[in-house]
Amino acid sequence: MLRELTPREKEVVRLLVLGYSNTQIADMLCIAYSTAKAHVQAVLAKLNVKNRVQAAVVAANFLGITPEMVVEVACKFPEFSVDDLDDDE
Repeated sequence: MLRELTPREKEVVRLLVLGYSNTQIADMLCIAYSTAKAHVQAVLAKLNVKNRVQAAVVAANFLGITPEMVVEVACKFPEFSVDDLDDDE
């Protein structure tokens, strides 16, 4: 399933698992917002899921990522705050 993803899409999936928005993904990967959005849509299609939450759950389960691991990473790398979030989903 995840083997079908391109290297860039795999990067996007990792950020989805961490709960990043399209804007945050674009910033982290130094790509345009529209490109980040296109990558997310490609991931959703390849994983055959309806939304980013489902994609994150599928990827986390496949990769063996636990909720505790997500929290640990989020605490170590708080690049973004709640104020940085927008309604781009």
